Amino acid sequence: MINWEDALLGFLAHLKLEKSLSENSVSAYKRDLEKLKNWSLNQGIQFPTRIDKKQLQDFSAFIADTGVKPTTQSRILSGVRAFFRYLALEDFIEQSPADFLVFPKTGRKLPSVLTPDEIDAMIATFDRTTLEGERNVAMFETLYSCGLRVSELVNLGLTQIHRNEGYVQVIGKGNKERLVPISERALKHIFLYVDYFRSTLEIDPKHRNTVFVSAKGKGLSRQMIFFY
Repeated sequence: MINWEDALLGFLAHLKLEKSLSENSVSAYKRDLEKLKNWSLNQGIQFPTRIDKKQLQDFSAFIADTGVKPTTQSRILSGVRAFFRYLALEDFIEQSPADFLVFPKTGRKLPSVLTPDEIDAMIATFDRTTLEGERNVAMFETLYSCGLRVSELVNLGLTQIHRNEGYVQVIGKGNKERLVPISERALKHIFLYVDYFRSTLEIDPKHRNTVFVSAKGKGLSRQMIFFY
């Protein structure tokens, strides 16, 4: 009969070697399963192979009573289930008692979005008499109108903007293309910047099709956008 220490060592080695998990992930599993081990030993359960469904339900209730978030409870119970499936896989137990554990409902929070008034207040802080200021207004309006990732914004090309049709072609993750509607307001600011500010720059040949460029006519990085 395998004891707690050997069972945990074997499981963590399984995660690292067979599942190729990172050191951080393995450490997270270890911390969560130490909770189960300590609780079990306090209950007089000396071997993990002696735990049954009822005792795991009691452990789940114990975790909930500690006041941790449902997402944390679910993570701990997920680790417990993986641990007992490992014990079954290695024939230390016939069947995992954790397969029927009930996970807490975590729900999904709606993303926080800025209101139009908040957008206007932020745009009002830009100095629109400068190239950078007008460019930043156009970038901000494009991000807000199209819901782009920053990486998609900095790589947006002039030929991807279809002004008359009111949409942009966006190249996203995995080089996947999608068509995204864009507001008249965002288009107005983009072409105000392009026609009256960007046109005064000497554009680096590599970035002639790039919409948003630096004052030196070069492309922008994600880090530069966060700085602005």
